[in-house]
Amino acid sequence: GKSCSAYDVVVNPNFLKKTEEDDAFHSFFMTVVLDGLEQKYDLALDRTLRKLKRKKCLGVVGEQTVRTSYKPVIMEMEDSSSGTPFKTNAIPLANDSNDSDSPLTPKPEYVIFRE
Repeated sequence: GKSCSAYDVVVNPNFLKKTEEDDAFHSFFMTVVLDGLEQKYDLALDRTLRKLKRKKCLGVVGEQTVRTSYKPVIMEMEDSSSGTPFKTNAIPLANDSNDSDSPLTPKPEYVIFRE
């Protein structure tokens, strides 16, 4: 055979099983994986996919550790001038009234923060 380069891609096994249940979803996933490899390593890969018969991989797959930094999804922000947490009042997102003459709900003011 010909020599080739190999790239390891770590995928959660439960997610991989979900992709294998639907051919279209699996094809989409493989396209995303190949696009990611091409962009990261500045490659042009052959898009012909071959599934190994009776094998999950070639060679030995070592144990992998995926590092994540844990941040709360929702954080309480403080007002930088006073050091107190922001207080907000709930504003309805839609006008519940069917009356077309009633005023629209005002748009809330937004403040964008960067870490």
